[in-house]
Amino acid sequence: MKSLRGETRLCRVKRTDLISPNTKCSISPEGKARRFHRAKRHDFTFVLLHFLSIARRLYIISHSPWAVAEATLSGDNELARQCDIKINACLKKYKEISDVTGIPMDYKRLASVQVKTAAKSALKNTHKALTFNPEADFSVKLNSLSAIANDGISKAARKVAELGGTTKTEHLSVVNLSTGKEEYYEIGDYGSVGGDKFWKFISDNSDKELAFIHNHNTDGFLSETDMWTLLSNKCIKVMGAVRIDGVKYFAEKTKELPGVYYYDKLFENELKGLNNEVKNGIITMAERTHKREEIIVDLLLKRYTKGLVEIDGRK
Repeated sequence: MKSLRGETRLCRVKRTDLISPNTKCSISPEGKARRFHRAKRHDFTFVLLHFLSIARRLYIISHSPWAVAEATLSGDNELARQCDIKINACLKKYKEISDVTGIPMDYKRLASVQVKTAAKSALKNTHKALTFNPEADFSVKLNSLSAIANDGISKAARKVAELGGTTKTEHLSVVNLSTGKEEYYEIGDYGSVGGDKFWKFISDNSDKELAFIHNHNTDGFLSETDMWTLLSNKCIKVMGAVRIDGVKYFAEKTKELPGVYYYDKLFENELKGLNNEVKNGIITMAERTHKREEIIVDLLLKRYTKGLVEIDGRK
């Protein structure tokens, strides 16, 4: 045909007569597979982007606690099971592509970053809902504490795990490190514990040495709030987070950090990179929030405590 300029051009007409009416225009799974394998041979960038997209999807699924939380609270085990199936399927695909391409898996996106002070660490901070494990060993032996203190903490650890696992809420036991006796107990809500009565108790007992022992119904370890409670109160010497499946996390304070409510100011240099990653589209704001807390907790543990102690009592 002739264009407006007068040149003769070939008109590329789609031959619909050669396409079966039953044929779908979308790319089939086989077609996607062929495209992927061609790219694997000729375009490493495409493979890398595909790999990272799966990593990103895995991170998003595993860091969305709401479905699991709602399933646990409502007793809907099927919903929780479906959530686990999605995570495992995505993880399997992620590992397969890693094996084929040789690209190492990004374990930060898998939320399995291990605190360096922990010699043997369980997978944590994926927000996975847990169930109480009656066969687990909840005993505690911290080298710097007396046998009386360790015995009291051990009893408190099992108590908050068992009762917290039953009510699906956090429970708190405050143990006197001198006597090993429980001096305060409180039942919180799904994600927190320590209300007005607790703070009044702390104020009235500021001359004692206490351990703050509470349960976690998910696989999280010490949170930023846990660290603030430990470092801003003179009388709290030990912070303990007891997962109801039998894994226990402890931190013993070496220095206090009173009057500090916003830790970002302390670690501005360490957190600068996160803003650049968000700006460049490497991570989302949600991922930044999660990474920020991980960095802050890790730095607080290193600078103001003897380090994270992890005791895995699962059987």
